Amino acid sequence: MIVFLTTEYFVGDLIIPNLVDASASGDIITDLKRYIVKYEPEFLRYLLGTKLYDEFLDGMSAETPDIKWTTLKDQIFQKTEITVGPDTTEDYYLSPAANYVWFFHQRSKQTFATDVGEQSAKPQNSVMAISNNKLLSNWNAMAQMVVEFRTWIALHLDDYPDYQGDDTQNGVYVYPNYPQRAVDPLGFNTFF
Repeated sequence: MIVFLTTEYFVGDLIIPNLVDASASGDIITDLKRYIVKYEPEFLRYLLGTKLYDEFLDGMSAETPDIKWTTLKDQIFQKTEITVGPDTTEDYYLSPAANYVWFFHQRSKQTFATDVGEQSAKPQNSVMAISNNKLLSNWNAMAQMVVEFRTWIALHLDDYPDYQGDDTQNGVYVYPNYPQRAVDPLGFNTFF
């Protein structure tokens, strides 16, 4: 199975605790990879539709992928260079798929299963905080990136005729699945 997300996407607002700490990250990286393998394909099916997703994977698995597939990949999985000092730049990775994976990863970490049911951790030397605002913020950032992607693909339908977003709203092609829906801060229309 081809996946495109790497640990580089999980920084800033999408930080995974201890991911960059080499001594503690082995199990954390393995755990994150499990979420990537499960949720990245799910997200891409929602975003592209099953037919275009399958064509995209076939196209990207070619020895030399056609430019239309690398262009599509670069629209979803962006890498840009940012200046962090006078003579220093860093690569910055951004993808709605990363937000989607991060959302489900973090949501699942709020509780853990025991033989007497779901429990939440009782921290020592810290106070448990409610992370719904961060979940909400990152979900809504993903939803905005999805809208931007759909605006872009609406202009490139000749290249991607199997895109399944054929319901038009205000001239933008919209695939009617939930990753586009933003969640409001008052808790209406929520997924938690």
